Amino acid sequence: MDLLDKVVPTQKLYIRPSSEEWSSGIVFWHIGEARIFFVNEIQKVLDDPSISIGRKMDNPIRLANIEEADKIQPSPAEIRDRLEKSYTEITRLFEKLTPSDLEKEIQHMNHKFGLMKLRDFIDHFIVEHDAIHVAQINRVVSQIN
Repeated sequence: MDLLDKVVPTQKLYIRPSSEEWSSGIVFWHIGEARIFFVNEIQKVLDDPSISIGRKMDNPIRLANIEEADKIQPSPAEIRDRLEKSYTEITRLFEKLTPSDLEKEIQHMNHKFGLMKLRDFIDHFIVEHDAIHVAQINRVVSQIN
């Protein structure tokens, strides 16, 4: 949330460094959506280990979320609310996970990732995903200032 507070006062939340890059606002919005998506995917595979989970970059819901953020430009309060709710959902999930859950083998729908332990899925698609996008936001902020 500190990063959001850093970006919001600049009044540049939806300025893109280039036409191919996302604005900080889009990235924040995407983080909130992705967290909820992956929490739901983890819950699905815990309920039914036989299913494949995840999504590809061209997933229509993912792309619609990005387009939505660019079009409606959610307010800082809406972004904060989404991030806080997604954090709450992650926390709820993590509190329920057992050590044996984390060792379960799950199948990602994208063959690039294939079979992986749930802990590796969490590390890549929640922890690393957030870190990559935080770095992206910092890069965007430095480019537009």
